[in-house]
Amino acid sequence: MESALTFLVAAFLGGAAAAALRLPALVGFLAAGFVVNAFGIEAPVWLGWVADLGVTLLLFSIGLKLDLRTLLRRYVWVTTGLHLLLFSLLSALLIGAFALVGLAFDRDPGAIALVGFGLSFSSTVFVVKHLEEFDDERSLYGRASIGILLLQDIAAGADP
Repeated sequence: MESALTFLVAAFLGGAAAAALRLPALVGFLAAGFVVNAFGIEAPVWLGWVADLGVTLLLFSIGLKLDLRTLLRRYVWVTTGLHLLLFSLLSALLIGAFALVGLAFDRDPGAIALVGFGLSFSSTVFVVKHLEEFDDERSLYGRASIGILLLQDIAAGADP
């Protein structure tokens, strides 16, 4: 079992490397995770709990900045619905085409639809951090983007 220090050092180094390359720290954290995984180090159970807490706190902080009425605006929920529908369909069609020629993992229509749905999502963390970096989270497009992403997160978390 690896120590917590291994994961903290890897995350720190990844974030620092990304910052040195003028990339978002999120990219460095992701790269650090890939490197740790490549060395065969398995994540302990507690790391999942910490990750869940981090996502929870991120969504909480977004909730502190976003007016709930933004989610009810027509341009937010219509854009979210159209985006999820169109990109799910396009992704599923592309994966289905790959499956027909033998380049995809599965030909089950349900699995293809589920993967297509998953590919239609954007990264809330990445977008929010980018908006914060440029102090745009209060702008019209910033509020709309965050609202759309939150509705996507809600759709992703809904039980079928």
